[in-house]
Amino acid sequence: MEPADAAARIARLEGRVAREKRARLEAEGLLEKRSRELFELNTALLQLTQELEERVLARTSELVHLKEFYERVLDRLPTQLAVLTPHGAYEYANPAEVPDDALRRWLIGRTDVEYGARVGLPDDAVAARTARIAAVSRDGQSVSFEETIVAGPDDTRYFRRVLAPVFGEAGEVRHLVTAGIDVTEARLVEEQLRRSQKMEAVGLLAGGIAHDFNNLLTIVSGVAETLREELTPDSSAAPLLDELLGATQRGAGLTRQLLSFSGRASLEPQVFDTNAGIRATESLLRRLLTERIHCVITLHDALPIRMDHGGLDQVLLNLAANARDAMPSGGRFTLLTRAVTLSTEAASAKGLVPGPHALIDVSDTGIGMTPDALQRAFEPFYTTKSVGQGSGLGLATVYGIVQRSRGHVEVMSTVGVGTTFRIMLPLVTDRATTVPSEAPVAAAPNGRGCILVVDDESGVRMVATRCLRRLGYEVIEAGGGQEALRIAEGRRGAIDLLISDVRMPDMNGFELASTLSAADPALGVLLMSGYVDDVALSDRIANSGIPLLEKPFRSAMLGHMVTDLFSARQVQPGQGHIISRAMT
Repeated sequence: MEPADAAARIARLEGRVAREKRARLEAEGLLEKRSRELFELNTALLQLTQELEERVLARTSELVHLKEFYERVLDRLPTQLAVLTPHGAYEYANPAEVPDDALRRWLIGRTDVEYGARVGLPDDAVAARTARIAAVSRDGQSVSFEETIVAGPDDTRYFRRVLAPVFGEAGEVRHLVTAGIDVTEARLVEEQLRRSQKMEAVGLLAGGIAHDFNNLLTIVSGVAETLREELTPDSSAAPLLDELLGATQRGAGLTRQLLSFSGRASLEPQVFDTNAGIRATESLLRRLLTERIHCVITLHDALPIRMDHGGLDQVLLNLAANARDAMPSGGRFTLLTRAVTLSTEAASAKGLVPGPHALIDVSDTGIGMTPDALQRAFEPFYTTKSVGQGSGLGLATVYGIVQRSRGHVEVMSTVGVGTTFRIMLPLVTDRATTVPSEAPVAAAPNGRGCILVVDDESGVRMVATRCLRRLGYEVIEAGGGQEALRIAEGRRGAIDLLISDVRMPDMNGFELASTLSAADPALGVLLMSGYVDDVALSDRIANSGIPLLEKPFRSAMLGHMVTDLFSARQVQPGQGHIISRAMT
């Protein structure tokens, strides 16, 4: 190769190398620039990523906090709360809705059909829930309703609920929210209030009937006594009048029982024979039990107790009503009495004093009580009967009356076998204080003095006036308080004794006695009444010491009470009258 050609080729190679070197340098510069830009971008991206992660973490922490906060709030709500899908699957339930934690976790994603099968909800309740969920999901309208869950024979719960839709952005139903509260206790309180109002209404009616009915019985009894006295002993009409007089006494007993049923009768302890008290109530007991129940009453020995007659009636009638309801298809009712003597240990266990007691066993062959019902038998307003079929006060009343009579009552029962109530009451051992339940009243001795008889019922005035005039007293009649005041004003100092009915239209007997006694402090007072329905007035009469003659009364009883009042005099009639009694 020629030197000139070689030099040219070398020059071309050197030029090529120089160009490649410049290109490499430019590429390296560009690479360095791009690397620097990439590094800067990467650094910025890392910073943005870190900021984003911090924001996401903060937001996540906030969401977790909110979730925990709302769950804490919702979990502690006493209101039952649940969130459902539109198809009824549970998404959330608070402990008030499902108390069991494991069951609450299991419930998520399941429907009421599965839940009902798991916990034993009644089929009708599950079907009603499913239908409501479908209706709210379809219509998008909230519904409020009451739900009754019968979990067992002694376990019925009442709930007030609302089911509402939750809408998405497009207006579709995304969720359902259900909230409810247990209103069982409120329902019971409402029922108790209604029952109390009914009992109050019955009591008011009973009081009005008792007053008017006893006035009528007083007239019937007085007329029958008058006719009986005018007959010869061998008259064929005498037994009829005796029967009529007995009927008036039974009628008075029915009135007392009516007042006992309505809770309007006050307890006035008296000494009487338990068996006599039971015999007086026997006919009413048998009518209450009806013909489908065989009634066996076995009475042993004389059992004098100190108790209110009406209280014993109420105890027996409540126990009989309880036994009747326990034997809807019939059965056997047994009432047994006998005397028992309690040792110190036995008496202490029952809260009684050692010694002799009257035992009253009342048994039935009914359905019996469950252990829970047996434990709560004497609780006020507790009842195993359906709503409207029982007040829950019968056995509580029995318990209260027996306790106030210093006695003890217990109950024994077996499901499917029957129930026995055992009552123990202290026997009265002081024979001097024992009074027969139906002691005959001897005729009162003749007397003298002036008596003012005041009653708005003319028949009662006639009976009382005739009785007193036959005993030798001078009697003046008045049909009301205002008329009595006018008569007393015209005969100031000449009237020895005021006999007045308590309930009168224009002025009650206690007000009349107070007014007349203020003008004549020596005036004697005897009040009479078929029934005093004013508790405050009844207390004032009791505290005043004024004797009260209950209607219907026999003529002999009226005569004896008047004689007793005149026997308290310090001087002769017309010279100072009867010793006055304190009036408050």
